[in-house]
Amino acid sequence: MQIKTLKNKFLWIFLLVLLCGITNLRAQGLDFSVLNDDNPASSLSQTSGYRAALIVDKTWKSINSNKKYCYWSVSYADESFKFNPMTFALSKTTDTFKSYLVSPALTFKDLEGKYLSYGWKLASPKGNCKVSVILIDKQGNELGKIDEFSVSERTSTFTKRTAAIPKVAAEKGFIAFVCEGDKDNRGYFEFQNIVTGDAAVAPTLKVDPTALEFNQINVGKESDPQVINVTIENYDGDMIKPLLEGDAVDFSVVTGNTEGLANTGGKITVTFKPTTKGEKNATLTIIVGDQTQKITLHGEATEEGAAEKPKQELLNDGFFWHFKADGKPEFWEAVGAEVKKLEGIDSYRSDGGFAVGIKTKGEKGYLRQTIDLAAVDKEVTAGDEVQCSMKYKTVASPEGKAPLRLAMRWTDNAGNLIQCAEKDFVDNPNIFFGKMKTWGSLTFRTTCPAGATKLEYKVEVNENSEVAFDEFTAERIPQSYAKGHPLVAILPQSATIKGRVSVPAEYDIAIQARNLAPAQPKFNGGERPNEVLKLGIAEIKGTTSIATKLNVTPVKKGAYTEGKAYKVSFLGGDTDLSSGLTLFGYFMDKDKDPTLKLADGQKPRKMNAGKGKTDKQTIKFTVENEITHVKVEIVQDPKHAYFKNAKSGFFY
Repeated sequence: MQIKTLKNKFLWIFLLVLLCGITNLRAQGLDFSVLNDDNPASSLSQTSGYRAALIVDKTWKSINSNKKYCYWSVSYADESFKFNPMTFALSKTTDTFKSYLVSPALTFKDLEGKYLSYGWKLASPKGNCKVSVILIDKQGNELGKIDEFSVSERTSTFTKRTAAIPKVAAEKGFIAFVCEGDKDNRGYFEFQNIVTGDAAVAPTLKVDPTALEFNQINVGKESDPQVINVTIENYDGDMIKPLLEGDAVDFSVVTGNTEGLANTGGKITVTFKPTTKGEKNATLTIIVGDQTQKITLHGEATEEGAAEKPKQELLNDGFFWHFKADGKPEFWEAVGAEVKKLEGIDSYRSDGGFAVGIKTKGEKGYLRQTIDLAAVDKEVTAGDEVQCSMKYKTVASPEGKAPLRLAMRWTDNAGNLIQCAEKDFVDNPNIFFGKMKTWGSLTFRTTCPAGATKLEYKVEVNENSEVAFDEFTAERIPQSYAKGHPLVAILPQSATIKGRVSVPAEYDIAIQARNLAPAQPKFNGGERPNEVLKLGIAEIKGTTSIATKLNVTPVKKGAYTEGKAYKVSFLGGDTDLSSGLTLFGYFMDKDKDPTLKLADGQKPRKMNAGKGKTDKQTIKFTVENEITHVKVEIVQDPKHAYFKNAKSGFFY
């Protein structure tokens, strides 16, 4: 057949182009025919029920270029929509993928001047992971762009973003989250709390920590890196460039991107690289909108070849050999309703030596020794590292409360506090610890800040508690020892927690790392620990002390004690120095409390027995929703203990 006219030629060309376009669309698998805009809504609010929305009711749609390479689902806990790239299939192809998560139909006129906010996070990223948030019609045509960003680092928590919804000519359509990439650029995105609203929230800026203290090093050397975590929310501006002022030439500041921080924040890595001898001070300033945060940097440089200070114990009588006539330790301040000298089985080493016992009533007590940093042969100057350890035991404490708190402070001669980089660990007002009936052991470190002349080694004792202390140390250690013996410690070390299945709870914890290679938290014990335990940080490394949250969401009722206890730990620390966290959990059903009552028809009778005689009766109980062994106890005057429990069927 011949094409005889110019008009016919154009018609054929148009049909060929249309045919090629349709063929390409089908080849990519982007079939938008599932979209229906007949009943558009005026707003969008998806803050829960993600499984029902995508899988059951299918009000949200998953449209993928190729289901072999990617698809949308929901997180295990049904807290978000989740994008899943099929890494194995992608590894065998050079094809790209494109995947749409499409909202229910919306009326665009009602969205004019509105904002879209949502939370996102990313797991297992490879390369550059890209997300676009766009407006589309039911044929899949892009009508306008709401938001777009790329990420290359994993995030452990959801970050909120807010962006303006553009005005478009179309009357109705959809909001689509679009993930695209290939085998070298992909990751597991999650999205939650997707809401359209009236106005953007003012940006927020958080940094942690706000001060970095570097150990003393020689000129020309480089310190271990320290990390500043920056969190930014509700900011739609460009990349943020931190400003370094002061002795800037002596510090190296690196952000995840050479252009600066992303508008959601990120990590800043700082190293100390002194060029000349002496103390070095700098300030790192971050500005986001009208928010400003300043991070102080301090280090001290010595000349090449300067000898390290040797290891030196700073405490007087840390093992408590010397006591006054009133039973108080000679070289320590010991305050409480009752302070006494402990020995034998009451001390840490029952075969010799002594310990200190403190009992409190309505007021707090403490054990403290103030160390003079200028003492002869015990000099401690800025940048010197002090390794501390202690043995402790809880004899009694109010139910549900741990009795001890680290309250260590560096001060000047007037007693004014000199802030140190480890404040979140050595003097955290929110974290109490203890170990009931058995001895616990804690080792940690702190670095002398500039201007400090005293170190207060202090442990507070809560009200209405009884504790024992033994074997305290505070050693000045050389850097060669510190680097050769990395350390990681978690407070409160051990804790008893109570909860209900599926009901999350948060707990304050503090973590210290010293010269530690990057390490991720390890969760063990209990029932499905990786689901029950969630930590507020993805990893810890280098030298840092942080306060964070541990989220606990029980998945099964029961008592998780002894060998079943939950554990949190980090690998890489010297095993003789490091410690983790043990959690003894008592978890009930979400809506059912354990109950124990007399069985139906039971009426215990009065018992009578003459001298040398026995009277017996059986009492039956109805026990429901128990989480562990049931204990039945007969409480009676010990001087006239005539009643005994046969314990049959019960653990007591």
